[in-house]
Formats: sequence, structure tokens, C-alpha cells
Amino acid sequence: PSVEGQAEVIQDALSMAQKAPDDVAFVEAHGTGTALGDEIELKALQQVFQSVETSSARYIGSLKSNFGHLDTAAGAAGMVKASLALVHGTVPPTASVTDPVDALKSNSPPFCLNKEPVPFPVSPTGTRCAGVSSFGIGGTNAHVILEQAPSKGDLIATRPGLIVPFSAPDEQRFELLCSEVQECIARDPAERAQLAYTMQIGRRQFSHRGYWVSSSGGSGDIVIRRGGQGGIVPQAEAPPVVFMFGGRDTLDPIALKGLFDGEPEFRREFLDAITHIECLKLEEPGLAEGLRALRQGLPGEWGGTALFCAEYAICKMWQRWGVEPAVLLGVSLGEFVAGVIAGTITFSEALRAVIRSDGLSTAYPMGQSAAVASGEERLR
Repeated sequence: PSVEGQAEVIQDALSMAQKAPDDVAFVEAHGTGTALGDEIELKALQQVFQSVETSSARYIGSLKSNFGHLDTAAGAAGMVKASLALVHGTVPPTASVTDPVDALKSNSPPFCLNKEPVPFPVSPTGTRCAGVSSFGIGGTNAHVILEQAPSKGDLIATRPGLIVPFSAPDEQRFELLCSEVQECIARDPAERAQLAYTMQIGRRQFSHRGYWVSSSGGSGDIVIRRGGQGGIVPQAEAPPVVFMFGGRDTLDPIALKGLFDGEPEFRREFLDAITHIECLKLEEPGLAEGLRALRQGLPGEWGGTALFCAEYAICKMWQRWGVEPAVLLGVSLGEFVAGVIAGTITFSEALRAVIRSDGLSTAYPMGQSAAVASGEERLR
């Protein structure tokens, strides 16, 4: 072991973590338990931290006095201890130390050896940081800087409905899990959003699948099984995804408002489309008032424009979630959305055509349409 090598790796770790020595309030030392090894380690710490001027205490300790030498697991055990110290905001004492080495007695490094659990000091930046050293017998030096994770508030459901998927590899475990999910939801309704997130993001999917579904987050909750008999999902590749965009008659103002209020990704894309329209500076009578309504998720008299923006926003929302279409289909006004997604027409070109059509529809009474089988030249 060498003072220079240990000091260098500690300084490198601080630099990589973008932390100053003043940020570190606790060091989980390698702690060989020998006069030579401990003296060298403390001198290396002194070399790194000697410039620190602070009124706050800094602590040092080692897990070695609890477990002895752990060979290749020594550094990992130290990281576990330091991590738990950060989690609980407490620096644990080091066991069985009755006669500290001279470097600690003289308090020459800015560290002290606590004999009782003490509150983990907070750094000048408002967080807690720890350093963990592990120095191998073959000369390999390692030092890790750990920082307290940012605190997170309770996960709050931002959508009116929740889906809790669950699955199991066989029928017996599926039935058991189904009961456990329902019991968990009934026991603590406030945890539903957290449960939904965990089950959607952090669990494998097996062949027996089910869903706890709530349309309102309250009563009327049901479990739906997907797949064939008994909720079993066949082991097969997912079929290609088709996006189909409907015409004017498919606009549902209630569904539009629900998506606008409940899906942040949809709302962002929808409002971006409205902003794009405003930048076109089109002179359609009543368009300005219509856009103000659309910014609230209300179609008003501009149903075609609302439908175009809604279908486009839904498509972009699915794409943001990782769902890509293999086929695009459009009917009537939906052809413009399909064309934009496919890249055969620009967003601005499609918007101009849709808004012009909407303007004519609002300016004139209800008309009729006819399908004519003929060539383009003859029709012209």
C-alpha cells in the first residue's frame, strides 16, 4: 500500500462524481486492522481532505471489526453499509475499537471515530455524501462516492383510470396472485398508483395474464383476463401494428376532452399542433376563436381541425410509448394524418387543407357528397 496511490484514487473518484472534499461527511474505510495499513490509509485521507475547513464533524469507520476480512467481497460490504447509512441518515459506530491508531488520536485527518450512532451530517450543498474505500492486497485501489438519493413524494395518479397487470407461469399461481392483487387494492386504495407503476414497469410477463382495471380509480373495479381459455396468452410473436385514422364522424368530444385532461403526452402533442396552426397565420373567419377553444380541449365549430390534431397527437403519443405502426390507413380526413405520419405530405400542407375544408364547412349549410367513378382528367 502507498499513500500516493490511495490519495490519487480518492481524488479521482471525487472529480468523477463532481464533488468537493467538503461534501463528504463519512468515509467507510478499508480498515486493514494493522498499524501500517491503517496509518497509510489515514495519511492518504489527510492528504485529500486536509484543506477542508468546516465546523461539521466528519466520520470514519470500517465494517472489518464486525465481519473480519471478507476477501473480494470487502468493498461490496462497505458499499452496503454506506448505502444504508445514507438511507437512514445515520452514521453507525465501528464495533470493538478500544485503542485507535495514533493518526486518529491526534485528529490530524478531519475525521473522528464515533462510538455511538450519530446523525449523518449534511453537506453545504444540502445532500449527504459518503466515500467507500477498498484496497486490494495486490495493489488494486478502489474508491466510490455515494450520494443520498433525491427524495420522492408519493406517486399520485394523474389519469382517471388505472390498470394493474399481473401474470404467472401457471394457473395455480395466477389465481393466488389475482387474489393478492385484489386484497392489496382493497386494503390500501391510496397505494393503487404505486402498485400500477410497479406491476407495469418492474415485473416479467408470463403466459397467464390478468388486469385489474378501474375506469374511475374508485368503485366498479374488475379483473379482466386476456388470451384464450383461462387467460392463457399463446406464446407467439406480436402481430404487426396498424394505425387507422378515421374521418369526421369519428370525433368524440368527450373522449377528446378526456385525453386532453388525462394524458400529458397527448396534450403536449395536441397543443404543439395548435401552435403550429397559429404560426401559419391563416385568415379563416372564426379560426382564432376556434383555436382558443381547442387549447382547452374543446372542438367547437372546428371539428375537422380538432380531429386532425387529435389523431396526430394520439399517434405521436403511441410512438413515444414505443409503439410503431407497420401499416397506416386513413379514411376521409384521416388520410391527411396518415400522409403526414408516412411522410408523403408535410404537416403544414395537411393543416392548410384541413382548415380550409373546416372553414368551408362552417361557412355554408349542410351539403351532400357523391362518389363518381371516373378519371382525373374527365372530372376536371
